[in-house]
Amino acid sequence: MKAPLAEARLRAGLQRAGRRAAMMVAGALLLAVGIGFLTAAGWLLLADAFGPLAAAAVLAGIYGGTGMILLALAGREAPPQPLPETPATAPESGIGMAVDAFVFGYQAARGAPPRPAPKPGSAAGADQTDGR
Repeated sequence: MKAPLAEARLRAGLQRAGRRAAMMVAGALLLAVGIGFLTAAGWLLLADAFGPLAAAAVLAGIYGGTGMILLALAGREAPPQPLPETPATAPESGIGMAVDAFVFGYQAARGAPPRPAPKPGSAAGADQTDGR
């Protein structure tokens, strides 16, 4: 009974992932086309104002500089993340120690043999009466 449900969930998850991947590819393609047209517009503007050689130099500097910055950022090592504290090294808090003590006592009481019932004339039995 659980196998068809798991299979349906897996199939739905794969369909969502496929749609998401297709949208990301389409978005990246449209972004590349937009950057191409922006480059062409910048070329026309710069070539008209400063000449084709200056336009090529400016666009090469922009793309080359951006590429170098991205490569430098990709080559950087991330700072090491501190390891999470494990229970063996974690400092004990007041409530944590109280819970540990309660659990220890509860387990000890569960494993202890049952106490015998008090005898009617014993001191333990006298505590349970109101003395009248």
